[in-house]
Amino acid sequence: MLALLACALVAFAYSRSQGEPQWWSEQSAPTSAQQAESFEHALLAQLTRVRETDDPWSAALSESDLNAWLTHRLSPWLTNRGLTSPLPASATLRVRLHANQLLLGIRTPDALLWIAARPTIRDNRIHLDPLEAGVGNLAVPTWVLRSRLSADLNNWLAQGLPAAAPIDRARTAQLQALTCQPHELLITVQTLPRP
Repeated sequence: MLALLACALVAFAYSRSQGEPQWWSEQSAPTSAQQAESFEHALLAQLTRVRETDDPWSAALSESDLNAWLTHRLSPWLTNRGLTSPLPASATLRVRLHANQLLLGIRTPDALLWIAARPTIRDNRIHLDPLEAGVGNLAVPTWVLRSRLSADLNNWLAQGLPAAAPIDRARTAQLQALTCQPHELLITVQTLPRP
């Protein structure tokens, strides 16, 4: 009887891990390469704009625009910078934004992996502080998710990404804050002279 119960639990967990979480399937309309390029150009225009003061400034990034960029521009952007994507070429990334947290999903041919996290900036790096994780529709401990990720992705989760980037020879964009709101990410940036 115990063996039958164990088999039923394994079958249940497996079927849940093969499904899509509701947030993944409820995603808004499909994105286009044109939307991604327009978003990238608008964001670059904001970042490179000459400002009268070095006071922090803010911009709201829509969930739809972020997903378009992840789908259509992330790979060319990495290639343009001489970087290799830590994701398989067939992977699909998607983000869902809620108050104070984001859901980030990666669909590979093998599984749909996701993490609910709170983005923070510490030590001049952007970190995703995990709140929960899942495989398909099955919630799992974050260590289970990390065991299925590549070494490069695990390093990124552990070390974070730089929160500052050079704009030109004289200026740097320093990310001050990331605030998740329903369906948008509010960024606060300070344009500073380069050291």
